[in-house]
Amino acid sequence: MGLRDLWRRLRGEPAPAPDWKREASLLRQRVHELETQLEQARRHLEYARQTEQNRTAATTDALLESLLLELATPLSQLGAQLHLAAQGAPPTDAPLKLARQILRTLEAWGVTLEGTLGAVEPYHPERHMPLSADSEPHIGQPVVVRLQGVFYKGKRLRKIGVECDDGDGGTSGR
Repeated sequence: MGLRDLWRRLRGEPAPAPDWKREASLLRQRVHELETQLEQARRHLEYARQTEQNRTAATTDALLESLLLELATPLSQLGAQLHLAAQGAPPTDAPLKLARQILRTLEAWGVTLEGTLGAVEPYHPERHMPLSADSEPHIGQPVVVRLQGVFYKGKRLRKIGVECDDGDGGTSGR
């Protein structure tokens, strides 16, 4: 309300009729401003999202490259040992040493193994995976650990591979 409108009210004069066209024009202008601001905010959000995705991808790539750099030498040596074995060279203990080196590197990166090979444990489907499709042990039934389970930073990647225990303490089936 302007001074002119206030003066008219004080003098008891009737208020002028509202200018609907002007009001509508101002409202359209404000709506357009808000739509422009909204579109700018959407573009900014998309830019921030894309920037974060790029940063995450770059970080992931750098970490993976670092891991693979640590594994490159043992993997290339393992490849050489496999090639020699395929050509009939007598086996050496080099592949076992390389496997230990690879496991140590993976453990440093948060990979852990669960289960003791040959141990007899009560079967639990959340922890164990039967290696034979022929039999599904029931919960609590004794099973023999044949393959260790794998965890990465506390998340189970592979369950412990087991076979039903036939009563010999896990020595058969090897």
